[in-house]
Amino acid sequence: MIKVLLLASLISFSSYGIKLSPKRDRIVSVIDMELKEISRMKRYTKRDNTLDLRMAELNLEKGRIIREQENENFFKLTPKQKNQIDRKKFFSVSDSYYKKARGIGISILKKKPNRKARSHIYYILAYNELE
Repeated sequence: MIKVLLLASLISFSSYGIKLSPKRDRIVSVIDMELKEISRMKRYTKRDNTLDLRMAELNLEKGRIIREQENENFFKLTPKQKNQIDRKKFFSVSDSYYKKARGIGISILKKKPNRKARSHIYYILAYNELE
């Protein structure tokens, strides 16, 4: 099953033009498995915001890992190629995961602004702004 998930994640990232290193690919596949399990669990527990918080954390971590690979790929380019590239498109995959994490965090804050995990949500939102 893990081999199937690894293959599926390689196919999904190759369509974006990102080829992850084997170590990063294994980490992303574990994150994908946990995200699938959390989304499955959310079907049965509608009011549990800890699952939403974990989902935001996982999306943030997945975005970090993919951003590291995108940065490595970007630094391998020549200065002339760097000037010709649209950076929004080049970093679009990691940006999409950052946006997902930010959206989940903001929705948790809107639902329950006095939640105890508010500091974790603010950390996620701050890291998104840092990137």
